[in-house]
Amino acid sequence: MSQITSQREKVVQEVMSHVKKITANFESQEPELHELRQIRDLVLTLADHPELFPDEHFPGPVGSEIETLYEISVESDLSNALYIYRPAPGKVSPVHDHATWAVVVGLEGEENNLVWKRMGDSSQPGQCKLAVERLVTVGPNQGVYYRSSDIHSISVPCDKPIKHLHLYGRCLLNLPERCDFDPVSGTYTKQKSVPRVQQPRA
Repeated sequence: MSQITSQREKVVQEVMSHVKKITANFESQEPELHELRQIRDLVLTLADHPELFPDEHFPGPVGSEIETLYEISVESDLSNALYIYRPAPGKVSPVHDHATWAVVVGLEGEENNLVWKRMGDSSQPGQCKLAVERLVTVGPNQGVYYRSSDIHSISVPCDKPIKHLHLYGRCLLNLPERCDFDPVSGTYTKQKSVPRVQQPRA
């Protein structure tokens, strides 16, 4: 194990131990906003150590790849899942929710987060009218957090793959309730694809 890997694991373990103390109070309930802010601030401390997340350990997408995703930490019950996310330049995601709380913190490059709000009656299955609420740009040492019902889309205006930390309340491979939304038609569908999650190269 390299010195960088050893130091990264030590720092991540320390941060995630504090995250676990906060999330232990969640049980099945939605976290309060002040709790998500606390978690965001903890993840921001990882962004103080960009040298622990080098490109050699977390390569960006090449060729036709649109993203790479690396698992850094996850609990045995698949909660508190931390990743390095590297979308390709120009990537634009579908409008989506997460079906769990999420925190995004920038390490390298900028990611535009377009946050959407529900309009009118959304009780009809498969129907949901949306309107843009705000634009949030996440760059190095900046962070944003979302509750499970929040809806957003991302775009990457940079000329090279960015590198961000993503922390989710549940593992991305265990979120069958996630939905993609079509703001034009006012409809939504369950996400069918599952992300390809890799392990760090070192």
